[in-house]
Amino acid sequence: MASLAAKSKTKSEQLTGTLRIFCTVTAAYEFLPTLIERFSEAHPHVDLKIITGDAAQTLTLIDDGHVDIAIAALRDGQSSKYFFNPCRKYHLKS
Repeated sequence: MASLAAKSKTKSEQLTGTLRIFCTVTAAYEFLPTLIERFSEAHPHVDLKIITGDAAQTLTLIDDGHVDIAIAALRDGQSSKYFFNPCRKYHLKS
């Protein structure tokens, strides 16, 4: 019982607010269902706002403060200003 109480969070300790996520339509189908489910279970008081569009918009939307995070296919070395975490890697033949 004590461990359950230790794991539970009070409302003041829980994340609240809105998380604005940009993703390409392809990424929305591939990654979002699982991510939304897991995130919503862990942070039920956070509203998710999903914005879809072309990958070319990604860095501009982040720079302009329109989104908080993005899921999009970008080339290696496209920007040293941001942290990139690959969800999946594809090796394309030229």
